[in-house]
Amino acid sequence: HVRKGTTRRQIIKELAEQLHDEPVTLTGMTALVDSAQEEILVSFSQSVFMALGLITVAMMIFLRSVWRGFLTMIPNVAPLIWIYGGMSWLGIPIDIAIMLSGSIALGMSVDGTFHFMSRFRYHQRRAEAEETGDTWEPIDWPALDREWNPAPEEEEDDGWTEVTEKKRYRH
Repeated sequence: HVRKGTTRRQIIKELAEQLHDEPVTLTGMTALVDSAQEEILVSFSQSVFMALGLITVAMMIFLRSVWRGFLTMIPNVAPLIWIYGGMSWLGIPIDIAIMLSGSIALGMSVDGTFHFMSRFRYHQRRAEAEETGDTWEPIDWPALDREWNPAPEEEEDDGWTEVTEKKRYRH
């Protein structure tokens, strides 16, 4: 009789002891699914650590600061540590669905952090420019387009300039 929550390794160890170290191999669909899930968990762990490393490097480059790059990863890693650490501490097994939801949560938190830091940098630059009296403004793409592609002079000027067939802006 196998107790609930017993791992495959524990079962094999108990059977090997009872059979006086005879080779033991579990077979069947349950053993196959359990083996596949264990391999997926190992692969998932490796891919999460690789993703975190690459995301950290990308944040460092984007923020132009090693310190800020590491600092922005705290809110991205904290939920994974809390959830997976708590589940492990409570003895709750991690299955494929939980692993996938962790990957999705990581992607969402990184996206949110990236947008937050992007806006933070924008407002930080703007505040620094106001302090020094500079007239820093973000790039005005429609103004650049007007300079590089002026409206033809022979057409009647109705106050609108065609950018594409469907988009117009007032100049």
